[in-house]
Order: sequence, then C-alpha cells, then structure tokens
Amino acid sequence: MTMEMAATVISMKNGHKSLFSVPLDKKERKEGGRKKRENEGRKERKKEGGGRKEKEKEKERAEGRRKGRERMKAGKNEKREGGKDGEREGRKEREGGRKEKERGRGKEGERKKERKRKGGREKEGERKNEGRKERKGREGEGERRKEGKKEREERKERERKKRKIDR
Repeated sequence: MTMEMAATVISMKNGHKSLFSVPLDKKERKEGGRKKRENEGRKERKKEGGGRKEKEKEKERAEGRRKGRERMKAGKNEKREGGKDGEREGRKEREGGRKEKERGRGKEGERKKERKRKGGREKEGERKNEGRKERKGREGEGERRKEGKKEREERKERERKKRKIDR
C-alpha cells in the first residue's frame, strides 16, 4: 500500500470523500451523525450554563470598576498626605522623576509648544518665506515647460519635413 492509498483509506474512515468517491457504508455514516448530534447537545448545554457564568463575570467586572475608583481616590488623597502603601510610593516616585526631567528640558519644551501653536513653523518670518520659495519653484517649472514647448514645435516641424520628403 502506497502512502497515497493509505491517505485515502484514512480519509474515508474520517468520513471524507476519497479520490475514488466510494460511498461510506451506512454504519460509518450513522457514527458521523451521532458525533454531530452530541456536539450540538454540548453547545446547547453550554448556552444554558453560559447565562450563569455571564452574570458572575458581570459581577466581577463591576467589582473591578469599584476597586479602580477606590484606588484612584486613594491616589488623590495620597498626593495630599504623602503615600500609604509601598506600591503607591513607587509609582509616586516615578512620577516625580518624570516631572524633574521635564523641568530640565525647559526652553526646548517651550519651543515645541510654540511650534504646535503655529502649526509646525517656529517663526512668523518663515511663513512669508515659504510662499516666496513656492512661487520661485513654480516660475522655474514654467520656464522648463516653455523649453519643452519649443522642443516639441521643432520636432513637429522635422516630422512635417520628413512627410514632405516621403511624398
């Protein structure tokens, strides 16, 4: 028995159509049906039990939200009082460190804010220059276009002459 033949036999046993499309005997067909029915039954049972689980999950979520709110309140109070449990203290220290770094940046941070306000440009003068640069660029393109036009006309004339010669 070659590998291919073995594969077809296995697939036949699993209820797939084989290469020769030999119909499965009734017994095998019935087994397949029973498995399917069992699975469907399991799905139904899962759905019925799922309602209870869903309620429990919802309770857990609500509890989590409540705890989160409490934690946030504790955090706010802690900033006033100066920290209670170790975990919070660590977080507070990290925040403090970040603020110091921002303070160190100073002028650079200010410049960034300024740039955001003006839409990416640092100085008012740059805006005026930008327009001028764009216009300059366009003028240059125009001249190039004109050159292209001259060349086109010359080419057309040459083609006309060729046609005349051909006639």
